Amino acid sequence: MRAFVDVLNFELRRHARSPLLQGVVGLFFLLHLLTLSQVGVHLSDNERIAVNSAYLIFRTVIVLGVFGLLPVMPFVVGAATRDHDCGTAELVYATPIGARPLLLGRFAAGVTAALVAGLAGTLGMVAGTFAPWVPADRAVPFDVTPYLVSFLVIAAPNLLVVSALGFAVAARFRSATMAFVASAGIVVAALVVNNAAGADAPAWLSLLEPFGALSIDMATRYWSVGELNTRLPLPNLLANRAVWLGVAAIAFAGAVWRVRLELPAGRAIARRADRGAGPDHTGEHDERLVVGRFDAAAALAQLWSQLRVDL
Repeated sequence: MRAFVDVLNFELRRHARSPLLQGVVGLFFLLHLLTLSQVGVHLSDNERIAVNSAYLIFRTVIVLGVFGLLPVMPFVVGAATRDHDCGTAELVYATPIGARPLLLGRFAAGVTAALVAGLAGTLGMVAGTFAPWVPADRAVPFDVTPYLVSFLVIAAPNLLVVSALGFAVAARFRSATMAFVASAGIVVAALVVNNAAGADAPAWLSLLEPFGALSIDMATRYWSVGELNTRLPLPNLLANRAVWLGVAAIAFAGAVWRVRLELPAGRAIARRADRGAGPDHTGEHDERLVVGRFDAAAALAQLWSQLRVDL
């Protein structure tokens, strides 16, 4: 437990200093503010639906949440692949920290950073409700409930599901590319399920859609404008959340159970072969002179290496 807390504290401080998190938080806040206040993006053509209606708040969270998966994925994917990408795996594996405290601490910190970004989006929607350019007849009296429920039922679970699945893939294959491919596959699966669902689609089909959009569409299909403005579209949505959180928990638990703090077989064999062919084993000395470089190309290479470590 002590190792987990130490890793978590270190990772949280690292994320707090990261320009990536600061940029993502600002971007999420601004996009949600502009979308809810109908600047540039219109999620409904019906002008009788209030901009701060429960329906549009939920739709905004889902749509922007899907597009926001890309910038938040590095927080959790990097936790599983950072050591191998930066060439520091041997150093980390030599420490007395176990595999599970290390991975759990990093994952918890990455999810916390992603949730902070999601919370920034919710605050952006609250600010968009009071934007001076929103007509008074397009808003209903302010109620904090839809904002809180949309974050707890849609934004946070979606971030947890994608983070857990992406982390599981990254830990299994030790590849950020595979994790992003898996995340893209989740989005494609959601689009396929939504396009396949017609007006007479069975209710169980909504359980197959990972982001909850189909559950909301089914619940609100025959609602009046008054209901769209005030009612929370929760029917079928809670069951969808339970299913996908369960899938994510199983995938994450399997990844944590299988992971080992050891080098891949090919890399470990190559390292041993390099040591076996070294000067200490042959009795020969390497007479090559190592000359340092301080030109612009070397400076750019150093900058890129530092950015990979910090981001």
